[in-house]
Amino acid sequence: MTGPVFLLPTHLDGDEQGDTAVHGGPQQAVLCYAAAHYESWRRELGVDFGPGGFGENFTVAGADEESVCLGDVYQVGDAIVRVTRPRGPCFKIGLRWHMPRLVKLVEQTGRHGWYMGVVQPGLVAAGDEMRLLERPRPDLTIRQVVRLQRGRREPR
Repeated sequence: MTGPVFLLPTHLDGDEQGDTAVHGGPQQAVLCYAAAHYESWRRELGVDFGPGGFGENFTVAGADEESVCLGDVYQVGDAIVRVTRPRGPCFKIGLRWHMPRLVKLVEQTGRHGWYMGVVQPGLVAAGDEMRLLERPRPDLTIRQVVRLQRGRREPR
């Protein structure tokens, strides 16, 4: 899609979700993935997945699982969103790229991405800044949440 898109309470207008149990809804309306991860994948696997390659709605520059915290509130365009949880990598990314081991690599590297719920619907567009408005849990990064959920040490 080009131009502004309306971010609804449960999804981006026009975004089709293959499995609404794991994407979409009030707590998983938007999937974010760090733009910087794409360079790491190119270097490590020799594959150019390109923005959106991991199924995300927002490819985010300047943020990743080590800098984004659970509960963070951002303004993006006219919308306000809140970070709700890490993404659990889906087998579909492996299918999409014909790389069954990709899900395991996402787990090992900690390059999961994160979900956001919509606090205030509004228009969003490619290139909109994600401006941090509130950080209620600066002690709980997405990386730390994944580690706690998995009951293991952080990936290196």
